[in-house]
Amino acid sequence: MKDCIAPTTTGIPRGLTDSHFHILSMKQKGIDILSLLSAMQDTGFAGGMDIGTEYDDFSLRHEKASPFPWLRLSVGAGPWAVDSTIDIDYQMATLEDIIREHRNKIHALGEIGLDYHWNYGTPEKQKALFVRQLAMATRWNLPVVIHDRDAHDDIMSCLQEQCPAHGGIMHCFSGDVDMAMRALDMGFHISFACNISYKNNGFLREVARIVPMDRLLVETDSPYLAPLSERGKINTPLSVHHACRIVADVKDIPLEDVIAATAKNFTSLIG
Repeated sequence: MKDCIAPTTTGIPRGLTDSHFHILSMKQKGIDILSLLSAMQDTGFAGGMDIGTEYDDFSLRHEKASPFPWLRLSVGAGPWAVDSTIDIDYQMATLEDIIREHRNKIHALGEIGLDYHWNYGTPEKQKALFVRQLAMATRWNLPVVIHDRDAHDDIMSCLQEQCPAHGGIMHCFSGDVDMAMRALDMGFHISFACNISYKNNGFLREVARIVPMDRLLVETDSPYLAPLSERGKINTPLSVHHACRIVADVKDIPLEDVIAATAKNFTSLIG
């Protein structure tokens, strides 16, 4: 059995938020989830959201999250769902049943979107699933969490076709300034992960420079995308301050301002 990895909290400022991480994936990589969430609470996290990836993963995640009232949950079926042996209509019906039963515990629909890096199914199947869930989000008055990998143009086309009524988050934003401006015009928040610290991602730092403070979010996408100083390690939400520091540097503002703004934005959008 894999040993559980305990969290380290040295040098972490208070008041942080992490808009996107994956409890079950961290657990699979050996992270002690109870210790991690307790450490987040003890270091004064203002909020965080554990993100759904499969149509039926809510109950397992809710069981681990329920002792922590500041922890939010999303539900959704990512683009990889089109490769499942489970019928898409069944997945969507089950997902809607889960939302209906647990609406007061669900704060966003996602992550949903398109992923052309791994070529799940076909682009047509991915887009059909994406648009279907965008409509579902509007029906249930939920913001969305957008997964976009190598699919910028089609993501924006789908959002124009079925723009969710309650906005949402461009998770781990990877587009350019023009795409960010279009997303902002649609009412979205832009979320930067710790890969904003990578040497070759100067374009992300340029985007961060122009995103208004009231539309800014930060995340870790844990257990993935560890910051540059910790690359090769398993990432956790305790590293989100690295993204905050980069954003503060490029905007030339105090770190505390970024922490406060992202916490306020997270609460306003997610609750």
